[in-house]
Amino acid sequence: MSAVTEAELSFMAFRDADGVADIATVRFLRASDLVQLGTATPLDMTVFDVDWIRIRIPVVPEANGENVVIEWNFESDGGVDAFSGLSIDNVQVSD
Repeated sequence: MSAVTEAELSFMAFRDADGVADIATVRFLRASDLVQLGTATPLDMTVFDVDWIRIRIPVVPEANGENVVIEWNFESDGGVDAFSGLSIDNVQVSD
């Protein structure tokens, strides 16, 4: 990100959660100290995907010009169920 002024994050996702209290977010962290840049972007975990789907989100402006770590967080409500949660693949950042 050190050489761009605007970018988009895209990734393939498979969401399989109970749709009640499970949450997921994407955060951009400054690589040097892991401080969060901008606000976290929530992912809609009420959706049950039947196949992989592409999700696109803008990179927060605060990350432009920085070396960053992209972090996905998934938090389950801890219920006993057979859901797999959130799977991601094919991550790309483009300007």
